[in-house]
Amino acid sequence: MNADVNWAVVTGSDHDDIDTTTAQGNTSGSTRRRKYLTNKQRQKIYEDLLERCVISKKTGKLTQKKHSTAEVASKFNVTMKVVQSIWRIAKRSREADEPVDVSSKRAKNCGRKRVDVDLSQMHLIPYNNRTTIRSCAEALHVSKSKLHKLFKEGLIRRHTN
Repeated sequence: MNADVNWAVVTGSDHDDIDTTTAQGNTSGSTRRRKYLTNKQRQKIYEDLLERCVISKKTGKLTQKKHSTAEVASKFNVTMKVVQSIWRIAKRSREADEPVDVSSKRAKNCGRKRVDVDLSQMHLIPYNNRTTIRSCAEALHVSKSKLHKLFKEGLIRRHTN
């Protein structure tokens, strides 16, 4: 068996939790996917960074101790870039005298956009075009699978006399 084989480690079922590394650590051929942190984790990283701060004698501002971002990054198992971006966001809001909010902006604009179906148009379709899901989907200009999902959710139902 070859000694320098790369193994992928997948944790959790959501794609947000996937962390792909090699068995030997960070070698030159390793691939690593970024872990997207929850807002609580981001807040804990910020609080941990605050504990490691000192007030600068020259400027009178908060500054990081040497190697503090690397220590926090290894503690939370994220890259230094993530820790530094959280600190940068916090620093900007502190300089603007605003409350510090390090929550992710990703949650507001991600995921698949929903297709709206106007079910009020269903009554306007002639009865002979409402007999099958296929003909209803064609009349409403949506896919058959979308109409079937609405049927499974209970938003539309079969009707017989």
